[in-house]
Amino acid sequence: MNTPESTVQFAQERLATLRAEASVRRLTARPRFT
Repeated sequence: MNTPESTVQFAQERLATLRAEASVRRLTARPRFT
């Protein structure tokens, strides 16, 4: 069973992971950015 606190924490961590992956893809999509 998941408590509401752990569910919110999991959702926040998932959002942070997705944001990090999106920013990495944006950086790697522009090779001239380096």
